[in-house]
Amino acid sequence: MYRQPMQVSNSFRPKRASVAAVLLVLLAPILVAKPAAVTLAELVQQSSVIVLGRLETEGSSVPKPGSGWVSFKSLQVLKGDASFGGRDIQLCNSPPPMREHPDLSKLSGQVVLFLSAEKGGCFEYSHTTTSVVGVRGGEVTTAAIADQPIYQPWDVFLEKLRRLAAMAPEDAGAR
Repeated sequence: MYRQPMQVSNSFRPKRASVAAVLLVLLAPILVAKPAAVTLAELVQQSSVIVLGRLETEGSSVPKPGSGWVSFKSLQVLKGDASFGGRDIQLCNSPPPMREHPDLSKLSGQVVLFLSAEKGGCFEYSHTTTSVVGVRGGEVTTAAIADQPIYQPWDVFLEKLRRLAAMAPEDAGAR
């Protein structure tokens, strides 16, 4: 009795490839948008300006119509041009595509901002959402910074910032 050899179908390969392609398309925004871990030293080094400031109420720092900027009240300059202290500074509010970008219009209270050099009249964040550190009740939320605890006292964090800023080379592009 003669048996015909079994034919192996390659029909499963295109299905597997199409499933992989669909998964890649679905997961790409998540994989690309996730910010890379950054240490406090790297964040300080990447930042031309570091400021402590206050957002009075939620929604108070909404972009001016047509400008794409958010106004931020700087209370103290921790690194960079001291003339930025005690006045409003403009923050760019048009993130590049596929990048996590903090929305200050949804925040209130005191925050520390890590900013890159002023470009086109506004500052950009040095490192996506990691560039915004909340300050409340004498405590700082530093969970997003790779080498820092979730919370720490303000005075401890301030001392770390001052020490790292003193070691970092000054960026002439800060203004």
